[in-house]
Amino acid sequence: MPPAFRLEKWYLDCVTDGGEAWVGYAAVLGVGKLKVRAASLLRCDAAGAVSQRNRLRGVPLPTVEGSTVRWGVPGLGFDGEWTGRAAGFERELLDPGEVSWCCVQSASDVAVRIGGERLRGEGYVERLTLTLPPWRLPIDELRWGRAVAFGRSVVWLDWVGPKSMRLVYLDGRPAARPCVSDREVTAEGVRVKLDEQATLRAGSVEKTVFRRVPGVTRLLARHRLALDETKWLSRASMEFGPSRSSGWAIHEVVRWG
Repeated sequence: MPPAFRLEKWYLDCVTDGGEAWVGYAAVLGVGKLKVRAASLLRCDAAGAVSQRNRLRGVPLPTVEGSTVRWGVPGLGFDGEWTGRAAGFERELLDPGEVSWCCVQSASDVAVRIGGERLRGEGYVERLTLTLPPWRLPIDELRWGRAVAFGRSVVWLDWVGPKSMRLVYLDGRPAARPCVSDREVTAEGVRVKLDEQATLRAGSVEKTVFRRVPGVTRLLARHRLALDETKWLSRASMEFGPSRSSGWAIHEVVRWG
């Protein structure tokens, strides 16, 4: 019998009006005797320069108190508070418990502190829980993203592979007739155009996300799983029927190999 697998991964982000972006990950991974807790901070300044910091010790998970999410990583000199403005949602993407997608806040007002610097902007929070290992997921290619403007949100997910799936959520509710590409997302009642892309991260996840987590890189190598990710920050032109807004989107493509 293969060892039990469980991954709980939190994703939290913030983009200021001027286009400075911050993305945080907090994860707890258990595979048999392997136990890993990790945090990662990815930052893109207004000029487009990207930096990343990781921590493997003393990593707490975010806490949820009503409409507020709080998360801090003392070892990285970071703490933040997300106040929900648009509804979240939950979705079982495969059999119950195998892949659970929980959008905690589809749009948030965010205040973060990094060192002595404070940033404010709009953001997003989700939690993904897997008991099915990634090398067993029926996916060849994944597109995911979120666009937020003035408290309104569009969230999308597009799986390509043996188990194909395409979802678009408008302000936390599923929208009919979804269509997803790297430059545009549409569904009933909404259209999002993605322009002026800046690359936040690109390459093999063993060399980006997990570059300092040797237990995970060995695990992926053992199962011959190569994951290639490209993540962008883009201007988002959002149309809600006759209403239009301009905000920011963070979106990605992940390919299984």
